[in-house]
Amino acid sequence: MGVIRKGAIAALVAFVAGAAVTLGSAYFSPSCDSIAGRFDVIVVPGAGFEDGDLNADARDRIDAAIALFDRGAAPRLHLTGGGWDGMTGGGLMQARAVAAGIPIEAISAETLSASTLQNALFSKPFLEDTPQILLVTEGFHVWRAWLSFSWAGLTPEVACASSAFSVYGRRGTIVMAATGSVKLWGNALRAGVWGILGMIGLQSRVSVDMLA
Repeated sequence: MGVIRKGAIAALVAFVAGAAVTLGSAYFSPSCDSIAGRFDVIVVPGAGFEDGDLNADARDRIDAAIALFDRGAAPRLHLTGGGWDGMTGGGLMQARAVAAGIPIEAISAETLSASTLQNALFSKPFLEDTPQILLVTEGFHVWRAWLSFSWAGLTPEVACASSAFSVYGRRGTIVMAATGSVKLWGNALRAGVWGILGMIGLQSRVSVDMLA
């Protein structure tokens, strides 16, 4: 068997495995509606925005977090997500939470990150003294987000799904399963390289943009 064929088979196996993990995340993550207990903070990774407003995934996440806050699941929210031209995912989620009646002083927002890895890494200064984290995101993203925050040293106590599948319907579900696989392996590679750079003392010489 040629090298190219072996490589293609390995890539296919990796893609299928990543898609299976992504679907497993959607199927087996607990629904945010089912979460009981009390935590120190509810954390919501950003999902982006379009036309000056949060996209459907981001609205799904923040609305689930607002419902949890209103039920007394935690006394504060931490929202994370960057952007451009003065508009950020973290800022837009904060505005939506305030409009829903959550006091501004109960919300912290990180507005520089451009990926789930950066969501986690850039949130460390906000969360290092909050041991019980409830992570809220949509089903496809739960396991990858949990791994990313754990990698950054912020292992969530619980991670829940705002909704099991994509809010964009069947086509969105297929797209999310496929892109989730690619992003899972991409995150693993970038996080691994970043860790190795740290171990050999070269991390400070490399831009954190490699994690974007």
